This record gives sequence, structure tokens and C-alpha cells, in this order.
Amino acid sequence: MPWLVNASSAAATITDKARLAPGERLLVRGATGGVGSVAVQFGDAALDYRTTRPEDLGRFDVVVDVVGTDLGAYRARLDRRGRMVALAFDPDRIVMSMVGTGLRAALRPRRSKLFSNNPSAERMAELTRCVERGDIRPVIHAVLPMDDVAEAHRRLEAGGVRGKYVVDMGRP
Repeated sequence: MPWLVNASSAAATITDKARLAPGERLLVRGATGGVGSVAVQFGDAALDYRTTRPEDLGRFDVVVDVVGTDLGAYRARLDRRGRMVALAFDPDRIVMSMVGTGLRAALRPRRSKLFSNNPSAERMAELTRCVERGDIRPVIHAVLPMDDVAEAHRRLEAGGVRGKYVVDMGRP
């Protein structure tokens, strides 16, 4: 169920907030996390953030950001009518990041958007059907026994995880 909440956040961001249309270019920052790993499935190319600088990218119609840092550099990649949806704030400058992103969303609501999700039962049912058909899929980095929960947290904090950790409650 938690993964479906991530999927509903991704779907609502892409369809309701960003209103991504067929043929538009989508950039998802933070594509290895729960929301990002679903959002990127709406696109078709993946870039390694460790080797690709923002200025090396072309223009995008939609930027979905689940990282929260360097927003200005990625906002500059937007096409003239492009939209950015921020789902995260810079953890090192949380108050300034929240205020700046909130002001941009208030002053330019067509270009900058904030997002919070409260999925409907209908959306959750549709996403369940999408998963069952194989249209979207959870990205699982590893399945760990319950005894390795602390190790999973250490790995997540270190970064480089692609997808979700699944904790197998039946294994010690």
C-alpha cells in the first residue's frame, strides 16, 4: 500500500498538476525514489545525475522535482511555457526553500506548482489496475529480512539506492 501512495503522488503530479501532454518532454529529478521511480515511467529516457549537469540538458515542458536542491538551475531548463512541480524542499535551507518555492507558486501559478497528495479511492483503484496490467511497476532495490532494517536505513542515508527496500516480516 505505501508504494501505491507514491504512485498516486506521481500520477497526480504528472496528470493533475503538471498536465503533461503527449509529446511533451518530462524531466524527473529524484527518479530513484518512491515517487520518482513511478514518475519517470511516464517518460522514456534516464540520465545519471552524477554525470549530467543541468546546463547539459535541453529544454523541458515539465520538471518534476523530488530532490529540492538547485531548483533555479532546473527551472532554467524549462521551455517558455514549461511547468515545474516541486515535491521537496532543500533540506539544508528548508525555510528559505519553502518560502521561495511558495512565493514562486503564488506569483506564477502556471509555471511553478507546489504539491501535496490526498488520493481518492478511485485513483488508488486505477493505479492498482495499472500495476496489475504491468503499465507501472514498483522498483525494488532489495528485499531484506526484518533484522536488517537498520542496515536499510544506513544505505538509504548514504544514497545511491534505486527504488524501494522491501522488509520481509517473515524472515528474522
